[in-house]
Amino acid sequence: MSSDFSNPRGPTSPAHDFYEVLFQGADIASSFWQPALKAAGRWQLEIAHLAARQMRASMALSTNLLHAKSSSQLTSAYRGYWDELSHSYTEANRNISIAFSRPSGPAAVLHMPARQRRDTLELVDGVEREIPDGEQRLERKVA
Repeated sequence: MSSDFSNPRGPTSPAHDFYEVLFQGADIASSFWQPALKAAGRWQLEIAHLAARQMRASMALSTNLLHAKSSSQLTSAYRGYWDELSHSYTEANRNISIAFSRPSGPAAVLHMPARQRRDTLELVDGVEREIPDGEQRLERKVA
């Protein structure tokens, strides 16, 4: 039984062809704005990562301030905090600019699989297969 067959029924509506062209056009148009949406998603993830790094740096600062025993340790804790923040901002800006400067181009349009026949059920009777030891077995298949 072959899977390549056309749909025996015609369209159910006179506007069928119009809507089919409309949806295919929407798919083609979406292939051009999907890279921009992907870049915006990367931007949002990068901002969330930046916020997490800021929170971690703030918690480390408070811990270092509690354990500081001299003014030089306090100064070192603040310097480490600002170094961590500036490094986080620099990395986030670089990653965001990379995400927006190199869009991947229009996405490939994937074609729909071949239409399958509907509203029919074909039962295939048993098919004899020869087993290598010479014994024949009846195998029933349903399509």
